[in-house]
Amino acid sequence: MTEVRPAGAAPGSLWERDTEVAAIVQAVRELRTDRSSSGRLLVFRGDAGLGKTALLAETQRVAEAQHCTVWSARGGETLKSVPFNVVRQLLQPALLSMLPEEAREYLGDWYDIAGPALGIADPGE
Repeated sequence: MTEVRPAGAAPGSLWERDTEVAAIVQAVRELRTDRSSSGRLLVFRGDAGLGKTALLAETQRVAEAQHCTVWSARGGETLKSVPFNVVRQLLQPALLSMLPEEAREYLGDWYDIAGPALGIADPGE
């Protein structure tokens, strides 16, 4: 007999991860309903192959289904030598979508330092 997964259920790789998926759903729901929330930190840790990346993908899926803007970045040993790599991955798409004047206003006094570090301005611009 073939078991049918309910519509909207987590992908097959997350079966038996009900506790983790429930925590994801609750965290996103709280962020959506309480604009004054200072947020929540979910930590997924474990050895390689335990499904941490699948849980992060599920977090993104749940958040996007709730019309949240999702920023993501990925670090690693090979990228340790790249300054501000994770910060650049997170902020660059949003900042690049702005006009240069908007980015300058948004970053304020930090533009001259942060602009080049984030790859949105040339040094000395």
